[in-house]
Amino acid sequence: MGSSPQSMRFMRSQYSLHAYYLPLNYRLSMTILRGQIN
Repeated sequence: MGSSPQSMRFMRSQYSLHAYYLPLNYRLSMTILRGQIN
């Protein structure tokens, strides 16, 4: 049940989404922190 192709595809899409947005969020938070420090 849990190893159905649809769930696997969903998990893979979620993982790629996180892998794409994590560096973006990191850079954004770093720039915000830098702006607050300055």
